[in-house]
Amino acid sequence: MSVTQPSTPEERRDNPAASRPPGSVDDSPTLRKSAIGLRESTIISMAGAAPGQVVAVSLAPLIVASSYGFIPSIIVASIAMLCIAVAFQRMNLWEQDCGGPYAWVGRAVGPRAGFGVGWILVVTFVVSLIINFVSIGPAVLALVGFDPNSQWGTVIATTVLGAFLTAFAVIGVQLTGRLQLSLAIAEYAVLLLFSALAFWALFANDRPNSVHPTWAWLSPSGVGGTGGFVAAMLLVIFMIAQWDTSIYLSEETERAETNPGKAVIIAVIVLGVMYTLICFAFATVAPPEAMEQHSTNAAVFVAEELTGTGWAKAMALAVVASVLAATQATIVGLARIMLAMGRDKVLPSVFGKVHRKFQTPAASTLLIGGLGIAATWVYILASSVAHALDLLIATVGFLFACYYALTALAAAWALRDRVLSNWRDALLGGVLPLVGAVLLGWVAIACAVDFATAEWMALAALSALGVVMYLIAKYRYRAPILRSPKY
Repeated sequence: MSVTQPSTPEERRDNPAASRPPGSVDDSPTLRKSAIGLRESTIISMAGAAPGQVVAVSLAPLIVASSYGFIPSIIVASIAMLCIAVAFQRMNLWEQDCGGPYAWVGRAVGPRAGFGVGWILVVTFVVSLIINFVSIGPAVLALVGFDPNSQWGTVIATTVLGAFLTAFAVIGVQLTGRLQLSLAIAEYAVLLLFSALAFWALFANDRPNSVHPTWAWLSPSGVGGTGGFVAAMLLVIFMIAQWDTSIYLSEETERAETNPGKAVIIAVIVLGVMYTLICFAFATVAPPEAMEQHSTNAAVFVAEELTGTGWAKAMALAVVASVLAATQATIVGLARIMLAMGRDKVLPSVFGKVHRKFQTPAASTLLIGGLGIAATWVYILASSVAHALDLLIATVGFLFACYYALTALAAAWALRDRVLSNWRDALLGGVLPLVGAVLLGWVAIACAVDFATAEWMALAALSALGVVMYLIAKYRYRAPILRSPKY
């Protein structure tokens, strides 16, 4: 049934069948209903952001880019992401779909816009998948005492652990939730413990090598006015990004209308507080020159400085837990996005199938896990292809900012009739999504201005491939939603 005006959240709850686009496939079996609760949903969203991993690799660049003025960047980026999370929460009330922004934008604006956002979603998740898979090997090798630069060691470790994570994701989302909870306990406990030790060393022990904070750390331009606020913002957006993973599990979550939205809001708030606390604490441990020398894993370097190499193994374990959790969250989220697009026949229909026994998108999950393993082999063993992948990785922060901003704009548009009904809807459905979209749009534009020709060519290639996929979906798969003016 075609509609010309998006329905209200209340109407969507009263008539959930109205949310389905024309021609969508009502496959049997379906995803397992009420498989995870709010706790698991929140943990999976936080796992997507990979706090331990991104602190390890982003702390030194963040200090250098901001000249220690990273606290305003974290606060502003967190506020922007919270505004976007509110938009996601409102849209999840409107429609619970494992495609998330792909489905929402398509219904609110039009199928072409929905496909475009869906394509950006797939690209960002694939790039994140590659980053995570490539990180598994070195992190594990460093933990067990082997050379983290070993090519074949990296390939073997990634292949074994990647297959393990993929199998967990295929077997069921409940098993995924339990694994994520176990990894989160190990990761967050260690990060917070070493943050406390850093503060103790600074304020109680007056440790000689500590960097003492000044009021300039609260300035957007940092110490000496040499910091780059926009560059730091882009780094923080990358650090917080992928907090929306629980949205793609909405069809499998208890209280599907409310819990996924609560989960993303809680996740963004907790991540913002954690990053402020951890980055501030860790930045005091050693001067910037030392941090830069250990920029590949600054978190382990901080642990070594505070406690010696023995206890630093605990931090290495936390980083490994973070990498594993983020990798699995990416696999699970991307598989559901592809499931939604497969159900709508804008991707091959095999991706729209759910496994009868496990009630998971097994075909999509296996493809994604295999892609991650293959990409790691190529990245490690073929330097020419690795350069092309590096160009894609350089654009991921820009792509995240784009799809979050576009989804927020679509949320404001979809719920526009309710914005004038009362102040609460005006704030949550209109003002906050627009504020988040403007902030992230500003960062995306500022980032794009600094792109080199190679990065623009990478984006152009992705756009051209997206157009080709759209044409295939419309004329080869004859996707019903692409023949309708609106879902």
